[in-house]
Amino acid sequence: MPLQRTDKILRHRLYQHGLGELALAGALCRQAELLFPNQFKAISLREHVMHIQVSELKLLAFKHIQGKLQNELNLFAVSRQLPSVERFKLTISE
Repeated sequence: MPLQRTDKILRHRLYQHGLGELALAGALCRQAELLFPNQFKAISLREHVMHIQVSELKLLAFKHIQGKLQNELNLFAVSRQLPSVERFKLTISE
């Protein structure tokens, strides 16, 4: 029996238990927070819309990096065969 890569086995098991979409969304949210640390909190990804929580003080800074973040996330998504991000939904926290 040939050896399989663990990421293929893990992906198969996650989809088998109905957790595949959750894992994909988590990977993109984690990558978003790694690209721009301490700027915002990525909450979820549904139907190509990433939900982001940003503080009122950092809102202008987020608007400035929003296009670059989307481009970087989509490059990451293509390389890992993940869903792309088409737009952002913001929640402003105090």
